[in-house]
Amino acid sequence: MSALSAIGLAAGALYAAGAAPVAAETVTEEFEHEDASGSDLTFTLPGDPSSTCDVEIVAHGSSGESVGEIGTAGHAAQVTATVEATPGESFSVDTAGTASNGSGAYGGGGHDGGDGGVTSSGSETLRAGGGGGATVVSHEGEEIIVAAGGGGQGGRGFDGEDNVYVPGGNGGDGGRNGSDGEPHRLNEENGGGGEGATTNAPGLGGDTNDDGLPGFDGSGGTGGAGAHGPTDGNTLAGAGGGGGGGLYGGGGAGAPELDSPTGAGGGGGSTLAPEGADVRAVDELAGGVSFTYESADCGETEDAADEATDGASGPGPGEWPDYPEIPGHPGAVGSPDGDGAPDAPQVPGPDGAGSPGGADVPEGSGWPDDPPPFPREGSERSE
Repeated sequence: MSALSAIGLAAGALYAAGAAPVAAETVTEEFEHEDASGSDLTFTLPGDPSSTCDVEIVAHGSSGESVGEIGTAGHAAQVTATVEATPGESFSVDTAGTASNGSGAYGGGGHDGGDGGVTSSGSETLRAGGGGGATVVSHEGEEIIVAAGGGGQGGRGFDGEDNVYVPGGNGGDGGRNGSDGEPHRLNEENGGGGEGATTNAPGLGGDTNDDGLPGFDGSGGTGGAGAHGPTDGNTLAGAGGGGGGGLYGGGGAGAPELDSPTGAGGGGGSTLAPEGADVRAVDELAGGVSFTYESADCGETEDAADEATDGASGPGPGEWPDYPEIPGHPGAVGSPDGDGAPDAPQVPGPDGAGSPGGADVPEGSGWPDDPPPFPREGSERSE
């Protein structure tokens, strides 16, 4: 096979590779919460706008805040849903922040967690946990997912007679319907947990009796605040946990009377999710969203195909490929006469000056200065 034939085959292989479709792959894009003020992020589905394809979305809010070493806050809701979309369409993402220091978490689109209550006496300050925030996903300007936050844990109380701290009740989980916050087992009658929100209404604040203080109701998508705990200077009652944000916010928890000094947990927020979506509770400090799609199902644009092949492309119809130069070849390669076709290499004549009209043979090119003449008829061929 000649050198030019080998080059031609290589160019043909390059042309075929450039024309071949890009191999299908599963692509996932992830978005996390960026800062305390939230992040309005955008995901635009790539591909061929004339096609439609399925996109799996996994979105979760943030859990409520836990306080102390015993007990827990309510977990966040996680939504897994598959939606049909057209390449070129956009999804807006607003992820939940983290509840900390008794403050409710930032929630996307104003679906914030409620603040936990505080009990303070002298230099002693006991805080209940803030509620978790919701993560919001919108498709072409319409909210399609609101993944709820969990309720904050009830604050610790301090029993002055026994000189011990008493842990607060657990917060309620976020879900399609949020679950209720729990009072501590020793405090079932005084200082009730906040109610979980439903898909139709926010949760009510935790109720109390006697000298206890009720929590605040959830308001729209915002969790209710927990009640502040009473104190007599020696005994400090635990404050109520904040409700979780969501489609509707969970109720804030109540604070007990001093005889039972343990705060209750806030209620979990409720969730908006597409029909058939899976909704479950997960423990997450902050919100997040992922989008997963199959590239082959969404089609390919020319730009995407070029990127996938690192810009490799073959010649167009009627065009000659660009042949590489061959080191040490005495003739010009390419098309010096401008006709688009490769010119044949020049062969040196017997005088070493090249073929008529050709260039001189460069030294060290590997071609002989004076090649032996071809054998004439009747002469003996050397073996």
